[in-house]
Amino acid sequence: MKHLASNLALSVCCLAASSVQAGHMLFKDGKIDYNIYISANPEEPESYAAEELQGAILKISGAEIKIIKSDTIPAKNAIVIGSIKTTPAVKAVAERLKLANKNYEELAVYNLDGNLYLAGNIPRAALYSTYSFLQNQLGVRWFWFGDDGEFMPQKESFEIPSLSWNYVPPIKFRALDPCGSQGFLQVQEWLPRQFINSSARSGGNGKDYSKLSINLVGGHCIRMFENEFEQYPDCFGILNGKRDPKVMAGCWSSPKFLDLMANKLKEKIAVAEVIEPFPADATMRCECEECAKIKDHSARWFVFYEKLVKELKKINPNFSVAALAYQEYRYVPEMADLSWIDYVDYCGYNFCYVHALNDPKCGINRLALNELKKWSEKTKPAVYGYEFDSFGCAYYMPLWNSMSQSIKCLRDMGAVRIKTEQPISINKENPYLNTNYIHRLAYYLYCMMIWNPDADVNELIADFCNYVYGPGAKQMLEYHQTMAKAWDKINGHITYFKARPEGTAKFFVSTTPLENNMHKLFDDAEKAIDTERDAAKRLRWKHNIMQDRINLSNWINVLLKNPRKIPEVKIPLLNSIDELAQAAVLPQSCDGKNPAPSEMKAYWTKDALHISFACNNPEIIKNNPGTPESKNWGSSSIEFFLDLCDDSAYYQFAVINPAGALYKANAFTRIPDFKLNVKTRLDESGWYVDMEIPFASLGKTPKKGEKWRIVSMLHTKGFHSTGFPLCAFHDMNSAGYIVFE
Repeated sequence: MKHLASNLALSVCCLAASSVQAGHMLFKDGKIDYNIYISANPEEPESYAAEELQGAILKISGAEIKIIKSDTIPAKNAIVIGSIKTTPAVKAVAERLKLANKNYEELAVYNLDGNLYLAGNIPRAALYSTYSFLQNQLGVRWFWFGDDGEFMPQKESFEIPSLSWNYVPPIKFRALDPCGSQGFLQVQEWLPRQFINSSARSGGNGKDYSKLSINLVGGHCIRMFENEFEQYPDCFGILNGKRDPKVMAGCWSSPKFLDLMANKLKEKIAVAEVIEPFPADATMRCECEECAKIKDHSARWFVFYEKLVKELKKINPNFSVAALAYQEYRYVPEMADLSWIDYVDYCGYNFCYVHALNDPKCGINRLALNELKKWSEKTKPAVYGYEFDSFGCAYYMPLWNSMSQSIKCLRDMGAVRIKTEQPISINKENPYLNTNYIHRLAYYLYCMMIWNPDADVNELIADFCNYVYGPGAKQMLEYHQTMAKAWDKINGHITYFKARPEGTAKFFVSTTPLENNMHKLFDDAEKAIDTERDAAKRLRWKHNIMQDRINLSNWINVLLKNPRKIPEVKIPLLNSIDELAQAAVLPQSCDGKNPAPSEMKAYWTKDALHISFACNNPEIIKNNPGTPESKNWGSSSIEFFLDLCDDSAYYQFAVINPAGALYKANAFTRIPDFKLNVKTRLDESGWYVDMEIPFASLGKTPKKGEKWRIVSMLHTKGFHSTGFPLCAFHDMNSAGYIVFE
């Protein structure tokens, strides 16, 4: 692929002999006649772009090019890096460069009158024009962060071709948000090279990477800290009738809390381009009388946020307002007007990462897409993703086919921002387990696709393979494409986060022929690499293949360590609870891991499914039984999932606490459109629950021999919740089956 960014961008190539010239030699035999020119007073992205170009040319050719700060340029042999805003030389030819003075990124790479322009309407756009030139023309790649992810082709000479290229990214804000402090500086260096413009932070090596990015102020910063309780007790929320230091999300009806939050943010707000503050993560919410007057939990937050925005606008009236849609405020609030919000980041932990967002066959994504569309009726949509948080540990995830379709769908919906989290962990003892290596291809493809949603995924992978595996590229391209097809055929859904991998592994890599074929591809790729004379190149390419061998073996080892079959329990058809002794015992876990110190039984009658739970260990629940009208779900509880296996991907979810409080919904919605009758008894001997789910409310009565999926867990520590249970386990791939006898 000669012109990567041309494939990554909807380039407009307008070649005109009067303005576009070729034939100028940039460098030859280690010598260079060009200099880099930036404004006498450049902004950080322009200075950084000049340094990046200077360093790359040195590595590629051995030629040392000078950087000159000046507002005038020579008639020829100048590489001009700059913007309309800062650089007179760019402003003078802005019309020929097809640049307008707008506030979103416009790129221009032109060869005009003997000079090369790497320009933009704003300084950050000039940085991206520089990276586009390095990728398109000089063949530079940074596939993953760190020195070993950098690929600089060696060239004895380079002649500047005719260039007339413009691009406006369709996704305005692009983010891959690092989670973890390890490898921080390398990540911050890598992100702008992937055209990521809203994830950078300040650095610790003399460079402020935040200045290369949009200045976005936000995070889980609307909160109190326990050590502030003595000084600001009225700012904390009320729990069980009194102010409680554990309710750190604050009291959203308190004027004092509003003033305190505005005061804490005022310094950062003064220079912010975008603000997106939101409440403390997974903490209890205030139950005071004033807060409770707003019945809609989502509206409680947005009413407070609107007040906060009005206060902050007094400091800086020019910032854009973004809002996070997360936890209990992920749902569209019952408010007539949200026009004061410029865009909303919809948290997609309810997305399925096997299927495309707009796949009509995926019920989970149908629910999510419908909810996102409701938001788009109120304001501009954006998405905050969790693809790479799917499992507790990092595993190779060839999800790029569905990811590509999802990004196109979001682009067509007018998404302003696409963001996902980038888990980072560094294993010094075994670098092959580093997340940046395991996810290297998926991270890279994600960045390229949000930069240009129309990029051809297979072309991008082929380009990756040519650089990363050399002569073994053909075999490794087949490997990645085969694994992606296997991922696309997973008979289930992957959603939420921190799931155990066993349920997915049995669908993804459970066939011996697939494993054998992949190892043959690895072997054949290494044989092809052996034809290379350069030992250093051979070592590098084989090292990269070893990473893929280990990625595959990590999945295979999941199966080998967990050879057990999916549990199936036959449940009898009985007349009533009086025959409970004949009911089947269901497997159950405690807090999602260990066997539960309790027993759960199931049976069915002609009208309903019956489940009975008994916990004979009162120590677990005696100190924290909760209340019959639980609002914060910090008590022990039973979590229960039921999937009717009817291809709808809708499953029933319920939580019950010892005091008898009940929460129920369909999948990730808050819509309790199925009936669940519950009787709870709590005494000195333990906690006992009888549940009845009428088949009529499910819209389906099972036939004998039919299988439904089920998951049940006992939680002893509560949910650290936000007004409703923080659904902790949505991996139905790991569910067992009940069989109706």
